[in-house]
Amino acid sequence: MSPKRYTPIINIFIILVILSTTINSNLLIKRDDVESFICTEKANQKCCALLAYKIAHKHHSRVASIVIINKCGFNINLLEMNLNSGRWITQDDHQNLDISCEPQTLPLANGQSEIFSSITSDFFGGVKGSALFLIDDKITNTEFFISWEVPLIGSPKYELEGLPTKKYYNESKYGIEDTVYQITVN
Repeated sequence: MSPKRYTPIINIFIILVILSTTINSNLLIKRDDVESFICTEKANQKCCALLAYKIAHKHHSRVASIVIINKCGFNINLLEMNLNSGRWITQDDHQNLDISCEPQTLPLANGQSEIFSSITSDFFGGVKGSALFLIDDKITNTEFFISWEVPLIGSPKYELEGLPTKKYYNESKYGIEDTVYQITVN
């Protein structure tokens, strides 16, 4: 066969590669990033979400990561945390990292952020949890509630309740195929 007969096939292959690259680039974090990620000691927040996602997909389980970014001018305190279904990502999940993706009990200072990540703990399970927080503004002590449910089958559901929008502007975003729910409290 002459080289001219292969040209249309090569062109189609190149177009398909370009299209698949364009589609994947729209994700907040690409699957390639998850497979090849490297985290250092005392890892940053991105590592918890990536590690949880990687572990969940390796074991065909479900995952939820919650990120809280504090820009409200006051400390945010964790009052109560419930993980009704699933388990937290811990150092046991990745022996080479000193990482804990469990909720932190220290106050979240203004300008700081926190992440906690949970995955399925049994074969046919989902992930379900909630957290109650207090904004220590010395006047009203505003409480807000975050809940998440990632069923075995179906889309993840995240809810934010109790944060008055007149006083605190909040912004919610989703990432890594809706496995990350990020809340910014302004």
